[in-house]
Amino acid sequence: MQNRNTLNIDEMEIPTDSGNTVSVELREALATLSEEEKDIVLLSAVAGYSSKEIGQITKLKPATVRSKLSRSLAKMREFLR
Repeated sequence: MQNRNTLNIDEMEIPTDSGNTVSVELREALATLSEEEKDIVLLSAVAGYSSKEIGQITKLKPATVRSKLSRSLAKMREFLR
């Protein structure tokens, strides 16, 4: 098992419901985010980390993580419309 503190976000495989990798549209939506925003989204949605855990990894307060996650997901939703 990989240590959570050494997680390499760039190497994460993003699964879909069908077990395939993520769709082109979702990859494009992720590409609209800053690296920090992308990291927070992937750590939350793909790796399943809590805002407290993400805060420990990124050195941000959990409330800041939740705020950035909410804004990042809103950006992605807007892009996908």
